[in-house]
Amino acid sequence: PTRRSSDLGEFHVTGQGHLRVPAVLRHRCGLEPGDRVLMAADPRQGQVVIYPPAALDALIARQAADSLDGESA
Repeated sequence: PTRRSSDLGEFHVTGQGHLRVPAVLRHRCGLEPGDRVLMAADPRQGQVVIYPPAALDALIARQAADSLDGESA
């Protein structure tokens, strides 16, 4: 497994390919152990962005609403 430490704790990828996120960061993002998330990496800035389920729901709902705004009833 790959391991990295930060001020928030230790991150590591399990043998099954799951990313273990430190509890401090999970709590900050409103995540529970086992939650599925969307991760996007920006290697140039050395960042990984984690989108929790609630954020994905909001993005999808907004996109659906925007799509419906252009249609006539």
